[in-house]
Amino acid sequence: GSHRSRTAATIVPSRDAVTGALLAQNPYGLDFSDRVAFLATDSAAHSVTADRGEFIGRHGTSELPHAVLSGASLSGRVEAGDDPCAAIARDIDIPAGGDVTLLWLLGDAASAEEASALVQHHSSKDFDQRLADNERTWRGFLDTIQVETPDKTLNAMVNHWLPYQSLACRIRARSAFYQASGAFGFRDQLQDTLALLVHDPKLARDQILNAARRQFPEGDVQHWWLPRTEAGVRTMISDDVVWLAHATSHYLQVTGDTAILREQLPFIDGPPLEEGEHDAFFTPEISKKTASLYDHCARALDLAIKRSSPAGLPLILGGDWNDGMNRVGEHGKG
Repeated sequence: GSHRSRTAATIVPSRDAVTGALLAQNPYGLDFSDRVAFLATDSAAHSVTADRGEFIGRHGTSELPHAVLSGASLSGRVEAGDDPCAAIARDIDIPAGGDVTLLWLLGDAASAEEASALVQHHSSKDFDQRLADNERTWRGFLDTIQVETPDKTLNAMVNHWLPYQSLACRIRARSAFYQASGAFGFRDQLQDTLALLVHDPKLARDQILNAARRQFPEGDVQHWWLPRTEAGVRTMISDDVVWLAHATSHYLQVTGDTAILREQLPFIDGPPLEEGEHDAFFTPEISKKTASLYDHCARALDLAIKRSSPAGLPLILGGDWNDGMNRVGEHGKG
């Protein structure tokens, strides 16, 4: 993903005149220069700032920002600078023994106009009802499989936390604390959707076909790719070429959907790796050549067999499932 140190100076904040939402856009961004991020609240803000230095302060932290500790009104400064943020302050009175509900909206839109429309639309909705609807949707997904053991912690992990994380984090967001690119990993989302086959087999079917489309005619694949641009990396990582057939085989065992094998899918074209080249990042061309999913799987396995040692053992080459072992066999041994 992007690093704050590289992008902070090119982020342009602004404020929506209709909703008061804080907007931000990076016109120099490589992939999302046309997108607009927004932060808004369901009622009028008392003060705002887009200056991170002002909000956090010289000696403050994100946990204890200076503006919160001091209780001072924010300056209203919303302009390009060297360290932007989005901060909205609201003054509230909480009656004795009472409570107050605050709603905040954080999102992304195709334009400033769409951002304004989204804020107006979602601010006017019944939040409690929407929360209940969302919970009902998740319950319908998670309740497909429920286990009951003497260990309540295990029950919570299997019944709720793991399938929720698999779908929300691994399949939808494709993001984590240290890696937030949103890229598809060839092996990553195949193994993630297999974990949810009983919850929703369509997730696995769609991802199997999605992954097969990222295969070169030679049998190897993009180790990962960005969905908006389809740019990705061609590598010598060895386990990728096994995952397509493995995922397809397991999908067939669970669903019996043999029609998937006849799906016609294109290849991608791009320059092969040079001798000794570990990987190459580029945007491939979509090939006019197509083949059935069965053929895609066969080509991948043929390459896996070809990449064997004289003793018939599979070579690790540029890496395998354990990323910590990347490059240990890049010279063709091991």
